[in-house]
Amino acid sequence: SEIAWGNPLITKSLLDTIKKAGFNLIRIPITWEGHFINSGEYLINEAYLDRIQEVINYAIDDNTYVIINMHHERWNKTTYENLAKASLIMEKLWQQIGRRFASYDEHLLFEGMNEPRNYDASDTIQWGGNQEAFTVINELNQVFVNTVRSLDGFNKYRHLLITTNGAGTSEAIISNLVVPSDPYVIVSVHSYAPYDFAHDKTSVTTWKITNPAQTNPISSVFNRLNQYFISKNIAVIMGEFACRDKQNLSDRLAWLDYYLNQANQYHIPCIWWDTGQAR
Repeated sequence: SEIAWGNPLITKSLLDTIKKAGFNLIRIPITWEGHFINSGEYLINEAYLDRIQEVINYAIDDNTYVIINMHHERWNKTTYENLAKASLIMEKLWQQIGRRFASYDEHLLFEGMNEPRNYDASDTIQWGGNQEAFTVINELNQVFVNTVRSLDGFNKYRHLLITTNGAGTSEAIISNLVVPSDPYVIVSVHSYAPYDFAHDKTSVTTWKITNPAQTNPISSVFNRLNQYFISKNIAVIMGEFACRDKQNLSDRLAWLDYYLNQANQYHIPCIWWDTGQAR
């Protein structure tokens, strides 16, 4: 819901404040499941779509770029058995979204899926993927791109974000991503590295640039992204990254400086994921 993860309802003043802080892009996570009729044309609830458009306009009126996505859905489970139905839902939903926002220019980007995976599998397969999941994700990414490109208006040229299994960055995951042949497609991945310091609720509160065990998990991610995408002229966005507040501000700032310098080497924009949750 809009107030998930401890957040307030979005207001124009909230997004104005974010813009004044220096952010020129906002990624709006949207769960569509539960807001469309689960049969036939899979029609999206009109009031829900109206509210999404209202929030998008808050940001775009500030000359801010906006990414909207499909976040934490369950209908797109990455199995062969589910592929046909997931492809149909993907097509029907993005047709409606694309038509609604056909007149919006390059300030609005679409992201086909968020962290797609087999939700019923073990953690190892769910987050590490397997050939079945890789194949299904490639198929769904292509359905997303084909659907938006078939629509009128700015959809012919809109930047579209595709992703990997769980938005992961391991060698196995990114080497199996098939990027659609389209000049406006961007690969979107997530990396909270090193995980124990940056994302997990652990007691690891210190970060040192002199510690390879903490720097290598970051630099290796960007090296792989360069190898598989940037060096091949395929654009990449770090769709989520952040560092949990453990009352360790100086270490978080040192981590942030290193992380963004690694990203800047390859001109990869990074989007801070701030859920509004308590520590």
